[in-house]
Amino acid sequence: SAYMAIQDSYTSAVTHPNQYYVEGATAIGDMDDTKVMTARELRRIMNFTKRVNTAGLNPIPMNGEDCHMVLASTYVCNQLLQDEEFRTVVSQADTRGDDNRMISGSIGKFYNLYVHSYERARLVAGSDNVEEVFILGANALAIGYGSEPRFLVRHEDAYGDRWGRGIAQILGVARADWQNAADSVTLNQSSGNWRVYRDAEEWG
Repeated sequence: SAYMAIQDSYTSAVTHPNQYYVEGATAIGDMDDTKVMTARELRRIMNFTKRVNTAGLNPIPMNGEDCHMVLASTYVCNQLLQDEEFRTVVSQADTRGDDNRMISGSIGKFYNLYVHSYERARLVAGSDNVEEVFILGANALAIGYGSEPRFLVRHEDAYGDRWGRGIAQILGVARADWQNAADSVTLNQSSGNWRVYRDAEEWG
């Protein structure tokens, strides 16, 4: 679905209105190496998508089901793959052979949450090992276009021997926050921000 913006009142909060920590922690100081992503935490995220602000996040219709997307770094996804409950469910319910997620390393669908590895996830300011995980529903972002698309030639590489067509356009993207009917409370029915301890490798 699409929405037409009729007014921009600059009321979006800097801090995400739907910001939570793993296992109900309330601050970075509560985070340690036990506060990682698990199957239990995915169920908690699923509850969040159904109940936040009473109505839940706007769902993404996929194959006749109401779904949401979870974007997490490789480190967080690897910790999820090490969770015993998650491993048991996937090994028994997923396909056999090389396409099994415990072998292929993909995450995929779990409780109508589509978990994807996202390498631009950021550390929380002031922490070396607490990372942001993004929960996305429909209408999570608002995009404003500042110019008409312009077609151009792109010279890729090989000293310009390889080239193709491209599109240049000026646009801006922002988180879609909303206000209640009385314009008194800023809400977000489209996304959430989860904070998870990550166990990074020595190069991370």
